[in-house]
Amino acid sequence: MIIRKEIRSSFLHAKKHWRPIVIQSIFDNLTWVAYAAAVLAIPISITITISESYIALAALLGIIINKARLQRH
Repeated sequence: MIIRKEIRSSFLHAKKHWRPIVIQSIFDNLTWVAYAAAVLAIPISITITISESYIALAALLGIIINKARLQRH
């Protein structure tokens, strides 16, 4: 971004779209707090298994609902 001189435009976009950024930041922090609570409440192996399975769930939902096509990489 520095080489392509996009820093200024990034800040302008962030200033223009501050509401979604704040909402995403709040949800991101809430998920980390929930993850920490889950690690304390149940065994770490179960917590990691559940959290890692969301990648596959997101891919399946994309394929089924959005008719997305996954790429090989």
